Amino acid sequence: MLMELIRIENLYFSYKTGTQTLLEDISDFALCGIDLKIHSGEWVAIIGANGSGKSTLLKQLNALLLPTKGDVWISGHNTRDITSLRQIRSSVGMVFQVPDTQIITTVVEEEVAFGPENLGVSEKELRERVERALEITGLSPLRNRSPQYLSEGQKQLLAIASILAMNPGCLVLDEATSMLDPRSRENVLSTVRKLHGEGMTVVTATHNMDEAAQAQRIIVLSEGRIEFDAGPTELFSKEKLLSDLKLGLPYPAKIASRLKYLLENDPATLLTINALSDAIVMTLQKRGVKG
Repeated sequence: MLMELIRIENLYFSYKTGTQTLLEDISDFALCGIDLKIHSGEWVAIIGANGSGKSTLLKQLNALLLPTKGDVWISGHNTRDITSLRQIRSSVGMVFQVPDTQIITTVVEEEVAFGPENLGVSEKELRERVERALEITGLSPLRNRSPQYLSEGQKQLLAIASILAMNPGCLVLDEATSMLDPRSRENVLSTVRKLHGEGMTVVTATHNMDEAAQAQRIIVLSEGRIEFDAGPTELFSKEKLLSDLKLGLPYPAKIASRLKYLLENDPATLLTINALSDAIVMTLQKRGVKG
């Protein structure tokens, strides 16, 4: 049985200050009645229109924001408990849209070492953590470079490496690829896939349906509420829901939808280029076309 890593109960949040009680006007809330559990090892994508509450929800996961009402539990620690903040933020590491907001040192290797060094880990463990983080993100050759000379994609990988050196159980990415070119985006996603493959919990907010389709589970937010919570195939088979929430299909599924009279597969199952390619090849083979 998978261990519960994140538990959210009846979460309401308002950016209006000066109250911790339920406000009368529900429009004051960025999050409304969120109930959610995420288990260790899951990859969860959170999608929704601008203003739906994605970033607000993610910031609740490591106590950057605290509930106006309700509770958020991380590895058994309530985010309201100030004495647990260190454990919570060590357990859940966040990577933001603009990596420059997270980078504070002048050398790549020093940036990766900064977090665990401040935790007081031993020199031996510090070196091991830094080496592993640099290796996983592919930044080892750039260890002595200044972050200001990195590309935007490399800066985002550096932000991830800095989080990894803290040994978190969960990696949270808030639109972390939205400012990147396609090649840099794929480099970041490849690193995320690798980490998830090694057992790390991943929670990501994205507008990119191709990215969302790579997750095991997709949560759709609308006006601060959860409108959908299930796997990618189930979501992308619900045409009316997608239309109502102004969400599109992943690119391969869009192509498959246009070819649905030729392909035997449900377009909602063809969420990657490889899956689409295999379906086309199978169709051609059945029709006697040799490649």
